[in-house]
Amino acid sequence: MSSKYGDRNSPNSRMPGRPGRGGPPPRGNQQNVPPPNNNEEEFENAAEKALKSMETTHRNMLVLRQKVIVVGEYATGKTALVKMFTTGGHSFPKNYVMTIGCEFSVKMVDIPNSNVQVEQYLFDTSGQKVYNQRQMLQKYWTNASACCLVYDVSNRDSFLALGQWLNEIKATRRGSNMPGVLVANKCDLQSSGRQAIDSDEGRQFAQQHDLQFFETSAMRGIDVEKPFNALADMFHKKYENSVQNVKDMVL
Repeated sequence: MSSKYGDRNSPNSRMPGRPGRGGPPPRGNQQNVPPPNNNEEEFENAAEKALKSMETTHRNMLVLRQKVIVVGEYATGKTALVKMFTTGGHSFPKNYVMTIGCEFSVKMVDIPNSNVQVEQYLFDTSGQKVYNQRQMLQKYWTNASACCLVYDVSNRDSFLALGQWLNEIKATRRGSNMPGVLVANKCDLQSSGRQAIDSDEGRQFAQQHDLQFFETSAMRGIDVEKPFNALADMFHKKYENSVQNVKDMVL
C-alpha cells in the first residue's frame, strides 16, 4: 500500500518522527545522553572551597591547662557565675543551693588571634563559715594557677571578708601572691539602689592586691565571661614569657 510517504512495507520507508528499520543507524548512544548537569560542577566547587577552608582553619592547637579557684563568702553568686560562664549563659540556678566542699567544672577558652586554647579547671569552693577552714579547703587550692575572688555588691560583709580569703590563699602558697581577678557580682542591683559597695571602692581594693577588677551579673548574664577570659589571657602570657626565658637561656 502506497502513500505520500511511500510504501510502508518498503524497508527504506520512514514515518515522520519514527526511524525506519532501514534508516541510518543512530550514532552511538547520543540519543540517551542527558542534558548537561551543573550539580557535579557545583559539588566540585564546594569541595574545593571546603579544602581551602581546612587549609586556613585546621591548625595544630596548643592547649594549656589552668587550675582556677573561685572563692568568696556564701550567697555571693559564685556558683551561678561559674554555671553561666561554662554554659554560655544558658544555665542560671533558680534556687540557692549551698555548696558543700567544692564543685568542679571545665571550660575551654580560645585565645584570640592564636592557635592556643586554655582549658580551665574551675574549683568553686564553699563560702559557708563552717566549711571555710583552710585545713579543709587547701586540698582544693593546691597547685592553683589563679584565683577568682567574688563578692556581692549589696553585701558589705562579703566585701570586708575579701582580705581574710586572700590571707587563707597566701597561707597555702607560703605567703606568695596568686594572680587573679576580683569580681563585683550582682551589679544589676546598682540601679535599684541596693548597692553597698561602689565601683571605686572595689577597684581600689583590686589595685592594692594586684587583681584585675570586673563587674558582673550572673542573673542577667552581664559580662560573666570577662573575668575568666582575663585569667586565661594571663596564663597564656605567663606561658609565653616562660618559653621566651628558656630560649634566652639556651641562646
